Amino acid sequence: MMSGVNSNPTSNGITSSSPDRVDGASPPSRPPHPFVHSTLLSKVLFIWPYQLMNKRRADGTTAIIEESDLPNVLTADSSEENLRRFNEMWEGEKERAKRVMKEWQLNQQQHNSSNQNDKKKMRQIPMPKSAHPSLHRAILHDFLSSLWFIQPCMCASSTAKLVQALALGFLLQSFESGDGKGYLWAGVLVLSGFVVLIEHHHVFFWTWRKGMQYRIASIAAIYDKSLRLKSTSNAEQLTSSRSPKSNDATIAEKTKPLQQSASTTSGQIVNIATNDVERFLLASLFASYIFWAPLQSLAILGLGWYVIGWSFAAGFGLLIFGFVPLQLWLSKKFAMLRTKIATITDERVTLVSQAVSGVRVMKMSGWEDNFESRISSIRKKEVDQIERVNRYRAFNEAIFYLCNVATSVVIFLIHVGSGGLLTPRNVFTTMVLINVAQMEITKHLSLAVMGVSECWVSIGRIQKFLESPELETKTKAPLLGDDSNDDAMVISNATCHWNIRRSTPISMIPTNTTGEEN
Repeated sequence: MMSGVNSNPTSNGITSSSPDRVDGASPPSRPPHPFVHSTLLSKVLFIWPYQLMNKRRADGTTAIIEESDLPNVLTADSSEENLRRFNEMWEGEKERAKRVMKEWQLNQQQHNSSNQNDKKKMRQIPMPKSAHPSLHRAILHDFLSSLWFIQPCMCASSTAKLVQALALGFLLQSFESGDGKGYLWAGVLVLSGFVVLIEHHHVFFWTWRKGMQYRIASIAAIYDKSLRLKSTSNAEQLTSSRSPKSNDATIAEKTKPLQQSASTTSGQIVNIATNDVERFLLASLFASYIFWAPLQSLAILGLGWYVIGWSFAAGFGLLIFGFVPLQLWLSKKFAMLRTKIATITDERVTLVSQAVSGVRVMKMSGWEDNFESRISSIRKKEVDQIERVNRYRAFNEAIFYLCNVATSVVIFLIHVGSGGLLTPRNVFTTMVLINVAQMEITKHLSLAVMGVSECWVSIGRIQKFLESPELETKTKAPLLGDDSNDDAMVISNATCHWNIRRSTPISMIPTNTTGEEN
């Protein structure tokens, strides 16, 4: 094997992404990552990035950040480490599916053997869905197990938001009554806001980082898989070498067996590695709100009933049964349109790659205009679907800003109509509760459903690609000292990179070489 990076682990858990030496030349030294050496207070308050962001010269003036100032990448964020974790996660899921499959086959045999005399009872036991490996299940399990610590943080934040609403009401009431508890409720209000602030940034930091790790791991796995794929050149050449005026049905019929054997195209690989992997970011960021948003909504309903009475339930019902189902419908639309856009993008990128690879034949045959019209028509379909998504997103944003005002008006009208009295305490507390419910249900929950639904489709596409048939590789151990060995050179644990300091373009450092001259 040839390793693209010769890693140097340090005592701080940082892996160097640069080689040790190149032809006797030392690599540029990098500072250690500030996150590793930062104190607990620095991590809580996010002070550790300022060491890099506030770079100063000797005279105290602001200096420009250069490439050599960037620290080494943490091991947990490196491509090699994330690929290793991804492979372990995927292989573990396949082993789990095999165990379930064996249990099902054993149960099927026992059932048939016990009822072999009664043909009516001899039936096929339905195969459980868990008998098939699922990348969705593997990623979900890894997400929940690796980010378990953000759940208590979100629980503390949800509690602090409700305490803020109550503290604001009691603070306004203390101004009227003059009971002298204003400073107490003001302190509770500030402390609750501090808890919400810290939780928000830490939860977004860790979930966004996890989404980036999934994206890095997926790209590395896609690249690693593409090196072992069966060739797609036959199917693509047959499609690209034909005239654009040919019958599409005839060509599709001819290329269908080849495309099935190839399992994928270069355009689809590019689309998966660029567009589909981006869905991990939004999904990781808001996935936890699928659980916490409904739970916090129930707490808001109970607290609002305590503050202003049953009229709060009427307005809250409009929010839950009017606006939320509408946004759930929009989330399904987002997932459906995401699938359509991905399919059209695959077709467009494949056609563009075919035009670029066969540009000489295309120009000699005079097919430029025909290819341009085909690519433009496919691009028009893609843009139309993207515009539909943007219209639905605009409608989703309009609902977000409308539901707060509509819900508050309904609550106050019903409360006054039923003989209630509006006071500063119940008015401001109710509006804060509605604002919290609006943000959690119509914003965070809708983004969670939209992000998870789009990511669910993308994970399915990635799994389908990872399950594509591979080349049959034949490996044999090198016979050291044997003249019959056909291997010219065997290199292991080598470091290869562009050497910009010497005239030779590529430098290789073999640590273990055996072979013979040709």
